[in-house]
Amino acid sequence: MTDPALLFEIDQLARSGGDQTAFCWLDRPDLDTWSFADLAGLTGAAVQRLVAGGAEPGQTLAVVGGNGPQWVVLREAARWLGLTFVPVGPRLAVPERDWLLTNAQAQWRIGDPRLPGGNVSITSWDHYFDGGTADLPGRPDDRPARRLLYTSGSGGRPKGVLRAQESDRNRIHQSIGAYRLDPSMHHLIAGPLYHSGPAIFYLIFRSMGAPQSVLCDFDAATVARQLASGGFDAVFMVPTMWRMVLDQLDALGASPAVKVAWIAGSHTDPVTRQRMLAALGDGVLWEFYGATETGTVSILDPARQSSHGHTVGFPAPGVNINVVDENGNGVERGVPGKVYVQSPAAMIDYHQGPGSAPDLAADRRGEWLSVGDRGYLTDDGALVLLGREGGMVITGGINVYPEEVEAALRRLDAVREAVVFGEPDPKWGQRLVAAVEPADPGTAVVPEQLGIALRGELAGYKIPKRWIIGPIPRTQSGKVVRSAAAYQDAANGKTESGG
Repeated sequence: MTDPALLFEIDQLARSGGDQTAFCWLDRPDLDTWSFADLAGLTGAAVQRLVAGGAEPGQTLAVVGGNGPQWVVLREAARWLGLTFVPVGPRLAVPERDWLLTNAQAQWRIGDPRLPGGNVSITSWDHYFDGGTADLPGRPDDRPARRLLYTSGSGGRPKGVLRAQESDRNRIHQSIGAYRLDPSMHHLIAGPLYHSGPAIFYLIFRSMGAPQSVLCDFDAATVARQLASGGFDAVFMVPTMWRMVLDQLDALGASPAVKVAWIAGSHTDPVTRQRMLAALGDGVLWEFYGATETGTVSILDPARQSSHGHTVGFPAPGVNINVVDENGNGVERGVPGKVYVQSPAAMIDYHQGPGSAPDLAADRRGEWLSVGDRGYLTDDGALVLLGREGGMVITGGINVYPEEVEAALRRLDAVREAVVFGEPDPKWGQRLVAAVEPADPGTAVVPEQLGIALRGELAGYKIPKRWIIGPIPRTQSGKVVRSAAAYQDAANGKTESGG
């Protein structure tokens, strides 16, 4: 295992191991493999062009685009110059993108020239990356090198999360030690780098000087072949991606030959977990829970996947977890409450606009931070998540937590995923609605049968009164969308059922 203190800037990597592989572009045959010397030279050219245009430490650079050489070079250039880097997904609708770029107050807005135009202008990233190289200039003395990351907006407007370089460095240290990583490991980047999960693993392996291979566009069949090839040691994917890749591996009759595999980003259902354990073998699968605001909160190691699969693991190194009641008082283990985290990898604060510090003052208690998750600690200290604050439904004067109903639905063989929420009802005040994604898309799911199955586990008032059967919408990062508005226009599968 590498010494966590040995994290490198690209100029150091270029000097000490310039010929070593930095990046391979798996689905871009037009691009050669990059050494660290290549990466430093390409970044140097981008840095010089940004400086010529007036870039200064502390300014904000937003990059709109997916995985590719331009993204990597501009990310490194922003870090070198001490700019605040804002990754923006290329699949956002133009109004969403315009709002985000405006909210970020980015002086530099650079992106893929193929993107549709909007009210906020974007400069082509071809101006900063054309294959030319240059020496890296001296680094500014004051390099804040922050990141401004926007949450997925699964429940509403995205929130801007401002992270310091030191927070990211702490998370890198934490991860190298916890996962026992070393620079000989070859990392496969399968997910989009404009999301925080793939981006932090990019930073971890780049900081160690480890080789990385990038898929510019996710394709489950390609990922399956690459993982089965034995050429990779580490990969991170969200549950949705893992399910797609596992299906492709089954079709190939192959198993992934990796040393470390991570899953995170949303609920991991028991079926997916068991499939992963069977495919990966012992000692490979790690799950973690965290947020853009907090960094990694808890880790479920391979040895406890079976015994603690209902949890999201134990506090990550250096992290403290506290569960409090509605009055802010700590509760005993086993008692649900609001989850607060104290972490060396926490954000600086929320950026302006929705989600700013004044809007969410109740979620900050000194060094303790909450993202609104509810849960409890088990007797041995593992964290069980129950859902997000504010999702409670009051029906007939009785409180119902949707996550309890969702968990019961997921335990049914016919159900892959479920989202439960409330909607206005003239009799009950609110009634429960369940959106259900079938485990087998080709098999019809009858809502009445789901209701009957739930009656053995839940009180009658917790049985949904309306059902939406079909695919569950997800964000670009694979997280389940929890906003009730996302389900209101579903045209098919609406069935009324007494509860």
